[in-house]
Amino acid sequence: MKKVMTIFGAILFAYFIIASCNNSEKAKSSMTGKWILKSAMGIESKDGDNTYLLLNDDNTAIEKNMFAESKRTWSIKGDSFCLKGIEEDGGIEVCGTYKLDGDKLVWNLMDVEMIYEK
Repeated sequence: MKKVMTIFGAILFAYFIIASCNNSEKAKSSMTGKWILKSAMGIESKDGDNTYLLLNDDNTAIEKNMFAESKRTWSIKGDSFCLKGIEEDGGIEVCGTYKLDGDKLVWNLMDVEMIYEK
């Protein structure tokens, strides 16, 4: 099983490298800006404009929620949108598939669908 997962990982890695070369700049320009959380897991956000992602051109980001404001970096890897914590926060990266439709971003992270709007 471990060997199958390693091969699967290598195939995915190669796919992401090839796909990101073609679409990364277009995706990057579409993704920059302030994205306000509208719903998560089908539940409407009651937090107004206080929960958001601010994605900058230089791939830095601010993730703000009711508890804290955190510095991050962001990237597009193939079909995935990724946020990575700064080293002070452990440097953990989370990735999930995403769909971008104008000013609407749907991000599926570990089976949780989050909908953001600009």
